Amino acid sequence: MAMASPDKMGSEDKFVDEGTRKKLFGLTIGLIVTGLIAVVLLGVLIWSVNDRKGLVKPPEPGFVRASSAMSSNMDLSADPCEDFATYACGGWMKKHVIPDDMDQWSNFVILRDETAVTLLNLFNALLDTTKDNSEKPEFETKMLDFYKSCMDTSVMDAEDAEDTLSTVVGSILSAATKSDAVKIVAAQSINVFYQLYVEPDNKNPAINSIYMVQGALGMSLKEEYNRTQFASEDVQKKQEYYKKYLKNLWANYNPSSEETELDAKVTKIYEFEECIAGVSGTRKYKLKLTNRRTDQLACKSKG
Repeated sequence: MAMASPDKMGSEDKFVDEGTRKKLFGLTIGLIVTGLIAVVLLGVLIWSVNDRKGLVKPPEPGFVRASSAMSSNMDLSADPCEDFATYACGGWMKKHVIPDDMDQWSNFVILRDETAVTLLNLFNALLDTTKDNSEKPEFETKMLDFYKSCMDTSVMDAEDAEDTLSTVVGSILSAATKSDAVKIVAAQSINVFYQLYVEPDNKNPAINSIYMVQGALGMSLKEEYNRTQFASEDVQKKQEYYKKYLKNLWANYNPSSEETELDAKVTKIYEFEECIAGVSGTRKYKLKLTNRRTDQLACKSKG
């Protein structure tokens, strides 16, 4: 009796197994699809029955407004695979053109402007002399006094801003030590090396937290202080414009300065800022640092 070789038997078994696997795979996919369709149909049926019985609650008005606003801010005609930014925000950009006096425009800027108008109306209502303010709370009195002092332009015009600036700058330049200079800067609320402020906590607005972050740079981003050989053409142009700005600023402060003196001052100031930029954190680092400090200081403020 003829016997099949082991190689032939293995190939036949393998062929049969492959075909069986394909059939089983197709059957599995069919069952999964059928099951999904059955689940969807069952869900629709249950929803329909509950809807007739009045058990299905309509969506909350806030949800309806939010979803409507989100969809209206999108541009569904754009291909998200080609231009996701337009797809997600195209509707908003079409409805909101950047005003001529602004370099950017966003919901946060709009909210800030609307809040400013609301506060102005609030102060104007509190300043209404036709109303009886004899029983006004103490906090309103203090708030109004502060507001009046900020809006008293006659006092501001009477003060010599140039003398005030000269006094502040002179005290910084004449400081005996760097530590004294930092103290003078902090006393004048000049956020050069760091910023210290109090506002509602990011995670728990019911409490106030102390925030301490690094100070701002003259050109905003530390990457804009890259050395010329590593900087892009746009960054190099911005560096040159910034140096011209520093030169004009110093010339206005001290008009009698010679050209060489101005150049030397600009070089010294720019190199100092360049040094600060070198040890400054990126925006991502500052956000992470701020969040960590928030957790620590918020716990302390509770006690």
